[in-house]
Amino acid sequence: MTQIDFRPADKANYEALARLTRTMTPEQQTFVAHNAFSMLEAIYYPETLFALGMYEGDTPVGFTLYGVDPDTREWWIVRFMIAGTYQRKGYGRAAILKLIEHIRTQHGADAIKISFVPANTPARDLYLSVGFVDTGVIDEGESVYRLPKPDAAGE
Repeated sequence: MTQIDFRPADKANYEALARLTRTMTPEQQTFVAHNAFSMLEAIYYPETLFALGMYEGDTPVGFTLYGVDPDTREWWIVRFMIAGTYQRKGYGRAAILKLIEHIRTQHGADAIKISFVPANTPARDLYLSVGFVDTGVIDEGESVYRLPKPDAAGE
C-alpha cells in the first residue's frame, strides 16, 4: 500500500501545494477550489480549518483541507485532491483512509462529512469504497456524504 504522510501547509511548502491544482485536467479543476484559496481559508480560520499537504517521502502528491463546523460541531473534509500524475495509483485511497484516521484520533471526531460535485464520479466511487454513505442532501450544488462513527458502521 502507498505510504502517505501529512505535513501542515506553511511557508516552506505552500507554493508546491498550490501548483498541484495545475496538474489536474481542466474538467477536474472545476470540481475543487484552487489549493491556494484553501490554504488562505485555513489562515483566516485557524481554529476550525486545517490545511495539509499529502506526501510520499518528500514528494507532494495531494492536498486536503478539513475542519469542524463551528455551529454544528460536525467534522468535514472540505477539500481533497490528488495531483493528476498520482491519480489511479492508490494514493487517493491511502490518503483518505489516513485522513479519516487522523481526524478521528487527533480531534475525537465520530462521523465525518464530505461533499463533492455530483459529476465527479471517481470521487464518489472512492468515498463509497471507504464507507461514506449518501445523505441525499445537495448543498450548494454538491452531494453530501457521511461516514458514520465506527461503531455505527460495524468497524
